[in-house]
Amino acid sequence: MLTYIARRLLFLPVVLVGVTLLVFVAMSLLSPYQLVSTYIKSPEELKNQSLDQLVRKYGLDQPAHIRYMNWIKNLLRGDLGYSVSANMTVTEAISKRFPATIELALFAVIPVVVGGIWPRTTTNRLTT
Repeated sequence: MLTYIARRLLFLPVVLVGVTLLVFVAMSLLSPYQLVSTYIKSPEELKNQSLDQLVRKYGLDQPAHIRYMNWIKNLLRGDLGYSVSANMTVTEAISKRFPATIELALFAVIPVVVGGIWPRTTTNRLTT
């Protein structure tokens, strides 16, 4: 069992790199002009600068491998970007919604545990 856990833990960085590559490739399918809309924090920013200036400002005109490395650096620093739908940074949005997520997860665990344990105990009684 310990070797199984150790193998899984050693394989974890490979999985994380694979997931980040998949997300980055999926986002790279969009054009730089479509991607720049995810970087704009306010409508005033779009009024003050042209799309070409914004593409250069956020490095969307650079090669994919440089953009990927910059993206990873930002992730490691905790800069997850800006959420247009939440109208705040992603970190703020996650921290604001995290308590409700934990509450939902805890309330979901109760029926799962009860449902997972109850049939086994009744089945064991019937067979003995």
